[in-house]
Amino acid sequence: MNSISSRRLVLALLFLAAPSLRAQKELVPDRDHVLREAVNFAPHDRLDPHRIFYLDWDPIFRCLYETPLVCDEGSEILRLKPRLLRELPGIDEDGRSMRLVFRDDVRFHDDPCFEGGKGRLLGAADFAFVLARHIDPRSQSPYYLPYLDGRILGAREARAKAEAEGVFDYDAPIPGIEVIGDHELVIRFTAPNPRFAALLTMTWCALIPREAWTRYGDGLAQHPVGTGPYLYDREGSRADLVAMRPNPAYWNRAAGGALGALPLNGGVRFEVLTDLDLREKRFLEEDLDLLDLAPTRAANFLDARHGLRAPIRRKGFALHRADAGNLHYVAFNMKNRILAKPEVRRALALAIDRERFIEEFYAGAARPADHLVPPSLPFGDDDQKLDWTWGRHDPERARQLLAEAGYPEGKGLPEFILSRWGDDEMAKLETGILADCWREIGVKVQVRLEQGDEFLRRSRQGLHEISINYWVADYPDPDNFFMMLLKSSWPDPAKNQDSPNAGFWTDERYERLYEKAAKLVPGPERGRLFTEMAKLAQTEVPWAFLAHGENVFLTAPGIEGLASRSNFSRDYSRIRKMVKPAKN
Repeated sequence: MNSISSRRLVLALLFLAAPSLRAQKELVPDRDHVLREAVNFAPHDRLDPHRIFYLDWDPIFRCLYETPLVCDEGSEILRLKPRLLRELPGIDEDGRSMRLVFRDDVRFHDDPCFEGGKGRLLGAADFAFVLARHIDPRSQSPYYLPYLDGRILGAREARAKAEAEGVFDYDAPIPGIEVIGDHELVIRFTAPNPRFAALLTMTWCALIPREAWTRYGDGLAQHPVGTGPYLYDREGSRADLVAMRPNPAYWNRAAGGALGALPLNGGVRFEVLTDLDLREKRFLEEDLDLLDLAPTRAANFLDARHGLRAPIRRKGFALHRADAGNLHYVAFNMKNRILAKPEVRRALALAIDRERFIEEFYAGAARPADHLVPPSLPFGDDDQKLDWTWGRHDPERARQLLAEAGYPEGKGLPEFILSRWGDDEMAKLETGILADCWREIGVKVQVRLEQGDEFLRRSRQGLHEISINYWVADYPDPDNFFMMLLKSSWPDPAKNQDSPNAGFWTDERYERLYEKAAKLVPGPERGRLFTEMAKLAQTEVPWAFLAHGENVFLTAPGIEGLASRSNFSRDYSRIRKMVKPAKN
């Protein structure tokens, strides 16, 4: 075919496609459509983001409440952007103080707690109240110890005074929390704390007015008052369903642009539905709009190449993938004299066939992890180029390393204990793959499947030799992953808290680099330090990095506006069902 004929064919195809393209452009949001999503369990009457947290509840909280910062919903990279703030926080050069300037056009929900029932404008004093509420021991905030204790000037003293007197004085000044005028707040820290900016995306920083707390007290969880695009629909909710209706006075309505005022839908329904067969059936019947796809269910929807099966795709359903912001890893206990040898750890890492692992365990929905940090949280110019030498599947080189360590073909090695949380089929599959890989180089393991409480107890007591672990980003900053290998993250039986450094690894070089990086705002110098830390972890192999998981999810025909399932960037007010406009 000559070039003229080729151009004619292209023009003809464009002409034929034009009506459908025009029709696509004519689609408009169905503003009455209520988004329907299935969840494993729902808070219902515990809608207080300051006092309780489950990862599954975070999207529900974010419909009602808003945080000072969020992440860009249009990007796969978790970049901070203002929501209730006018601009990104200003951080002093020494990192010891942070300046927050709140918008002057944000209103709380209309509620009887306000004079005349009309929501008032938000101010800096409202965030000062939020911080004070976490410091107040009576609130029993689970966030005080990890994020505020000993970090904000005067917070520890204010809490101790309240514990001694039995009451917290919300009007007493705290040196580290200063309200300047109506909209400016300065937070002063006991030590450099630039990572606090990333914490402002978490729902424990959601803005709640003092008036609501004064009126409802502990009943605030049943009377949510926030600034978000939705209101709690009490009448439409029940024990197994949380219903939201649009907030007609939402302060950010104009952000919908040409599509119309936010929210772009008629509400949201989060329904408890644990029967996965029924959940998928209802989704295919378009009785649910969103469906998170677990690897164990992938074959019901995906073909051999992990694409959406053609019959489902032709009906208008769509497949989406996005980084889940997590790390899946194997920890080696350094208190074990054999596992303390780098050659042994490197051999165990080299023996793992990560391509097989991702294909069989994740059904392809993951990326090999070469270091600690998931791809949605870049930390330096070359962070995606840090190929991990000991992550390449090379059984022959692994055998050589074992021989160099004094264990040719695994002779002289004990049978290691491989511990994993849970005893379901996925746990058996995962441990089975690793046991197969290690058996190939002469290393034997005994699998120990433990229930959640037992796994955590044994981990905190340092009883795991080799253990399989997961970490999901608490806040959108690489710091949340680099801190995992600090000595301060060692298991401690006296502390009921996360202990990601399950293998008791420590390295003075790593500690010094982190100490420097923790004082710096995100930028080239911090990125350079983080890169050095990543290379150290790659070289010393305290862990075998397995994978960074992906969120694989499906949307029903016509559903748009959902680029990510990250809680830091997900915005239900922008999700819509596109339909042809009604004819006059």
